[in-house]
Amino acid sequence: MTLKLRSGETIEGKARDLLMRKKVEYLIIDVAGEQRDLRLDYIESFSHPKIGTVTVSIE
Repeated sequence: MTLKLRSGETIEGKARDLLMRKKVEYLIIDVAGEQRDLRLDYIESFSHPKIGTVTVSIE
Protein backbone atom coordinates (compact mmCIF):
# COMPACT_ATOMS: atom_id res chain seq x y z
CA MET A 1 0.00 0.00 0.00
CA THR A 2 1.02 3.62 -0.45
CA LEU A 3 0.54 6.10 2.39
CA LYS A 4 0.66 9.87 2.07
CA LEU A 5 1.32 11.63 5.37
CA ARG A 6 0.13 15.12 6.30
CA SER A 7 3.82 16.17 6.36
CA GLY A 8 3.98 15.45 2.61
CA GLU A 9 6.04 12.26 2.98
CA THR A 10 4.98 9.25 0.89
CA ILE A 11 5.60 5.73 2.20
CA GLU A 12 5.34 2.39 0.36
CA GLY A 13 4.90 -0.64 2.57
CA LYS A 14 2.76 -3.48 3.85
CA ALA A 15 0.27 -2.95 6.68
CA ARG A 16 0.71 -5.43 9.53
CA ASP A 17 -1.45 -4.39 12.48
CA LEU A 18 -3.28 -1.63 14.34
CA LEU A 19 -2.61 -0.88 17.98
CA MET A 20 -3.38 1.71 20.63
CA ARG A 21 -0.87 3.24 23.05
CA LYS A 22 -1.90 5.88 25.59
CA LYS A 23 -5.19 6.46 23.73
CA VAL A 24 -3.40 7.04 20.38
CA GLU A 25 -3.98 4.65 17.45
CA TYR A 26 -1.07 3.45 15.31
CA LEU A 27 -0.78 1.56 12.03
CA ILE A 28 2.14 -0.88 12.06
CA ILE A 29 3.68 -1.04 8.58
CA ASP A 30 6.69 -2.87 7.10
CA VAL A 31 8.83 -0.56 4.96
CA ALA A 32 11.87 -2.09 3.21
CA GLY A 33 12.07 -4.82 5.84
CA GLU A 34 11.79 -2.43 8.80
CA GLN A 35 8.76 -1.87 11.02
CA ARG A 36 7.32 1.65 11.39
CA ASP A 37 4.58 2.75 13.75
CA LEU A 38 2.52 5.53 12.15
CA ARG A 39 -0.05 7.52 14.09
CA LEU A 40 -3.36 7.27 12.28
CA ASP A 41 -3.96 11.02 12.59
CA TYR A 42 -0.73 11.66 10.60
CA ILE A 43 -2.09 9.79 7.54
CA GLU A 44 -3.65 12.01 4.87
CA SER A 45 -4.52 9.24 2.40
CA PHE A 46 -3.70 5.68 1.48
CA SER A 47 -3.88 3.74 -1.78
CA HIS A 48 -4.26 0.04 -2.39
CA PRO A 49 -4.56 -1.70 -5.79
CA LYS A 50 -7.81 -3.46 -4.85
CA ILE A 51 -9.66 -0.56 -3.18
CA GLY A 52 -8.16 2.57 -4.75
CA THR A 53 -7.30 5.76 -2.86
CA VAL A 54 -8.93 6.67 0.45
CA THR A 55 -8.61 10.19 1.89
CA VAL A 56 -8.66 10.33 5.69
CA SER A 57 -10.58 13.11 7.45
CA ILE A 58 -9.54 14.26 10.94
CA GLU A 59 -12.86 15.89 11.81
